[in-house]
Amino acid sequence: MSSSEPHIEETDQVWFEAGFLPPEEHRLAVAVLHHLALDEDPATPLLSSTLSRAAGATGFESGYWVFDPSKLLRIASEYGIEPDGMSETAVAHAVTLAIINEYREEMEGGCR
Repeated sequence: MSSSEPHIEETDQVWFEAGFLPPEEHRLAVAVLHHLALDEDPATPLLSSTLSRAAGATGFESGYWVFDPSKLLRIASEYGIEPDGMSETAVAHAVTLAIINEYREEMEGGCR
C-alpha cells in the first residue's frame, strides 16, 4: 500500500489475512460496507449488491497485488472458490466479490 492510499484500519486486516490487496476502490467499498453493517444500516444489502455488480463488471487484470499466494488460496477455499485454471489476479478478484457479497448475505440473513 502506498503512502498516498488511505489506511482503513478496521478492514485492512482482512486483506493482510487474505494475502492480497485489491484496487483502492474495492478496499474503500468494503470499508463503507463494514461501517454500515456495524450500524446495522438497512441500506447495506442494497449497497453490497450494487457494489458487487459494479466490481464484477470492471476488468480485474490490474490493481491487484498478491503478496502471499498461499493465504490467497486458503481464503479462496474458505469462500468456496475453486482456483483451478484461474490466475492469481482472477482468484483475488473472486475473493473480493465474495467479501463484498458477504455483507449482503449477512444483513439479509439477520433481517429474516
